[in-house]
Amino acid sequence: MSRKSYVPIFLAVWLSVPVAAQQPRAPSALGELRGGQSPERDGPSHGPEPVPVRVPPIEVEGDALRGPAPPAPAPSDRVDDPADLDSPQGPARAAARLPATRVAETGGPGRPVTVSVRGSDPAATLSVLDGVPLNSPFLGGADLAGLALLPLESLTVARGGLSAAFGTDAVGGVVDARVQGPLDWPGTEVSLLAGSFGTARLKAAHAATAAGGRVGALASAGFLKSGGDFPYIDTNGHSRERTHAGVAALDGLVKVEAAPGRGHRVSLLAEGFAGDREVPGMEQYPSDTARQRDSRVVVAAAWDGPGPFRRDGRSAARVFVRRVGFRYDDSAPPMGPAVSNVLVSWGVGGDASASVRPLSWLAVSAGAGGTCDLASARRLRGSGYDERRTTASAWAGVEVGREERLVLLTAVVRGQWAGGMDFGATGGFVAVPRGTVASRPVRWLRLFADAARAFRLPTLEELYFDAGFVRGNPDLDPEDSFTWDAGLELLPADGVSVKAAYFETRSDNLILFLPRSAYLTRAENSGSALLRGVEASASARAGPVGLAASYTFLDARDRTAGLSLPNRPRHAAAGEVFGEAGPVRASVRVAGQTGFFQNRFESLREEGRVTADLRLEVRPIPALLLAVDVQNVSDVRDAVDALQQPLPGRAFYGSVKVSL
Repeated sequence: MSRKSYVPIFLAVWLSVPVAAQQPRAPSALGELRGGQSPERDGPSHGPEPVPVRVPPIEVEGDALRGPAPPAPAPSDRVDDPADLDSPQGPARAAARLPATRVAETGGPGRPVTVSVRGSDPAATLSVLDGVPLNSPFLGGADLAGLALLPLESLTVARGGLSAAFGTDAVGGVVDARVQGPLDWPGTEVSLLAGSFGTARLKAAHAATAAGGRVGALASAGFLKSGGDFPYIDTNGHSRERTHAGVAALDGLVKVEAAPGRGHRVSLLAEGFAGDREVPGMEQYPSDTARQRDSRVVVAAAWDGPGPFRRDGRSAARVFVRRVGFRYDDSAPPMGPAVSNVLVSWGVGGDASASVRPLSWLAVSAGAGGTCDLASARRLRGSGYDERRTTASAWAGVEVGREERLVLLTAVVRGQWAGGMDFGATGGFVAVPRGTVASRPVRWLRLFADAARAFRLPTLEELYFDAGFVRGNPDLDPEDSFTWDAGLELLPADGVSVKAAYFETRSDNLILFLPRSAYLTRAENSGSALLRGVEASASARAGPVGLAASYTFLDARDRTAGLSLPNRPRHAAAGEVFGEAGPVRASVRVAGQTGFFQNRFESLREEGRVTADLRLEVRPIPALLLAVDVQNVSDVRDAVDALQQPLPGRAFYGSVKVSL
């Protein structure tokens, strides 16, 4: 690995750490592969045994992204295996095994974790929790490390431009985390995990129903503490110790659901998260005084019910309140004076949609929504601000064809307005179309194609950041993209699936902090980028043995200079092989990627790497699960990610889970 000193340390750290900010559920690909596991908890059943339903693996269409959105199917995969949801780093780590999905970790359990899809930045990948956006209005992107403390049902990654359905930030795709519904899972679960880096995590959840199963409530709490220190090999090949990397985090959640009538479901979610992290800094500029504190409060109410006019269709509505807090302090940074930054935003939002099918081959939908964020930024050095960001939107969609046996066409157009934004000739308004086509000419072959416009609004820091010689730019235009893909899925035999697709995204008005002079670095709309590649996945199962694999080829370049975009491996592959024998299950997971540049000047490079994880599960009785995880078995210690932050080598974790 090469080495280069560049920007001031406080700016590098500041820009590298993101802020933490019912339709029938389809079984997941991995659930199907692993013997029909459903996303429900793996404890004893509390009702009649469900009848298993066979569905084609790998692809989860339409229903994967539940909520007030127009009918816009997208290639998607869902993580719902309890072993993945309860991983030491949380469910986002398992998403790295999905095609065209990159997960950036910055250390052990509890360290920041971001997800990007199809080469997009984390800020251009929308993350939601039960439909509530988690992306930070200040820094963009979402830190998904805290998901490890939640009682999740699934984590779905939908690939492709989805701004027509979800609005801003859904350029590369959407990461949709779903909390377990108490009506679907009444029971109690307690788990304890302990292992390397002085890590301990305790989670507990209890759900109960009443009124004949028409009302349910879920309460959960989770706590994580980790020392975070680990040895690594620096860019010069020297052994060093990563210190000042401790984490403490706490999460609490309450979810209430009711089914007041046939086809109706009402839910109320209240969730709070608080995290305290030591920030060790980059390899070249380590810190033993920096600290980051994150907090999040989400309150959301949602309704899902039949379509209007008592026709075949669905209606849905949701409102939410969200508070995001971020504080970064460093009393003695490696370079420059002391730093203290406090960012707090209060946001409210809501949307409603309805779909109706007047004819067996025709469905139409419409909806509207809006958000408002009130933000406050305060700094020890530099100027703070109090600003507001407001959006409003309306959309309409049409679906022609009831099934994919011949051709299924979907089209949707979203009109989006953003207060204070300038989309060029249209001012603060932009039209965002999307169209899809799918066909299954024979049982074993499915063809699909998709084209869409997508966009990302500037973050508040990109607009208003001011630290003297580093400044935002209130005149920024939103990033504007056109994305399309086409592919096929083969189902040659029962339990076997192969899928491949070509995708391409052309983005204009990219927002970067660029030097304007020797004394000024400012956020600018800088040129355009072309991201194109191939994503492929396959799965198969024969009795107690199964496997799954994915591969991604990505060519991501700045169209102006022709240079590679940083932090995007050209080739990435992942796979899993597992076997089951009675109460024992063992799996091996391997992931590899080629080298990539860490900066836009192609001067700072990270070599390729291959890592493997092992997991052994034993269930001596149905209510008890014992598991051992060994991560990075080959002890790769020279890996770095996210602005040269070292990653840990071999790690061991043991866990006990009781389900009642």
